[in-house]
Amino acid sequence: MFAKVNLKKIVFLLVMLAGAVLFSFNMFNFPAYREDEGTYVSQAWSLLKLKQMAPYTYWYDHAPGGWMFMSLWHRIVGFFNLGLAVNTGRVFMLVLFLLSGVLVYKITKKITGNFLASLLALTIFLVSPLGITLFRRVFLDNIMIFWLLLSLNFLVGKK
Repeated sequence: MFAKVNLKKIVFLLVMLAGAVLFSFNMFNFPAYREDEGTYVSQAWSLLKLKQMAPYTYWYDHAPGGWMFMSLWHRIVGFFNLGLAVNTGRVFMLVLFLLSGVLVYKITKKITGNFLASLLALTIFLVSPLGITLFRRVFLDNIMIFWLLLSLNFLVGKK
């Protein structure tokens, strides 16, 4: 008749929801926009609209994988649907932040086999003020963290 309620899944989802609320609260106003965020979004724009790696031919100072990945997001969502193009990039950071949180949970669960340890690792990742502040910004480092965690998830094996 009724599906069995899995308390662990409910707790996991509540922690994820709390992390999403903390991250997204005022994310378009704090921290202030930085030039790097605009640079990376403009390079994603250039890739889609100009079919070039960057809007300026001398601007290849970072590995392009991050803004190539970001350009896929902008292809789906658009650049200005949330006001400034950087806002759309910050929503992309929210998605990566939550996916990274899931990966932190899964990696810890695979290593320890303990639900509480996994939940603690997830909670620390999601509510860290430093993490929230820096992960909100459209930085290539944040994209790299997602890919690093994804690769670690595959490296630690199956459970």
